[in-house]
Amino acid sequence: MPNEASKYYHIPVQLGHLTLICHLGEDFLSSDIAVPSPHNHPDYELYYVASGVCRITVGDKPYSVASGDFFLIHPAEYHCREHTSSSHFHLRFSIEEPTVKGEGSPQTRAYKALTEQLSQIRHLRGRDPIVFTLLNQLHKELLEKNIGYLGNLQSLCSLILTELLRISGEIPAYCFPDATAKAHDSDCNTIDRFFSECSLSKVKIQDLADSLNVSVRQVNRILHRLYGMSFTQKLTEVRLWEVARRLALTQSPVTSISQDCGFNNYNYFYVCFREKFGMTPTEYRTQKSGAKPTRT
Repeated sequence: MPNEASKYYHIPVQLGHLTLICHLGEDFLSSDIAVPSPHNHPDYELYYVASGVCRITVGDKPYSVASGDFFLIHPAEYHCREHTSSSHFHLRFSIEEPTVKGEGSPQTRAYKALTEQLSQIRHLRGRDPIVFTLLNQLHKELLEKNIGYLGNLQSLCSLILTELLRISGEIPAYCFPDATAKAHDSDCNTIDRFFSECSLSKVKIQDLADSLNVSVRQVNRILHRLYGMSFTQKLTEVRLWEVARRLALTQSPVTSISQDCGFNNYNYFYVCFREKFGMTPTEYRTQKSGAKPTRT
């Protein structure tokens, strides 16, 4: 899978009836370097802005892609990136055409359904902070190259692409076996509903286990499969986004908000918040000026 000459990795990902190839370079996470000349290529190119603002022009239309946003460039589209102050993840991927031809074949239907859904995706604004964790883990695997890292790259690419489809709409029925798609969506919906309704200052892993009707050990397995993180990591993510929501909508003291959301150690909260959003809580409140952050 790795191409040592170009330092690129071509990772095959199986999504139901289809095979996608993720093309990963060692510059997967990079600060914004200007690409002033419009160019195109035959692959999809997915950006996730980790901090700052990235300005991208597709054709003659400019886009301002802020921290937490996804941006998808489609095959053969001319595009360029201006020099701005941001850091971002980016990966390219392609879809292998079906080997079994015919309008009625599952592969052909899956290919059409997936390309149709991707054609509707361009700029997704702050829709899924979970993917940030998956992307960070993918970057870590690329850098450290520990034993088994190629398998980990494959699993993480699969999770990232699946989440991209999930947050942009329903997972195409022909792209996944029915049981897999239903189980994925069912577990995600249960978990999302649980965290939206629970008391963030008192919630325990056993509470989520009870909601899913599984053991505590299985909870972490499910969370790693769906989100690439443990219960503690997921809970921290949810707490941070709830703090962000309250910072944007209220004038309550930051210390009170953080405690209400379950952060008993303010210094730990401060470090987590700054790492997550690239700014202090006060700076975040000033920047949002009443805008409501979103999370799934």
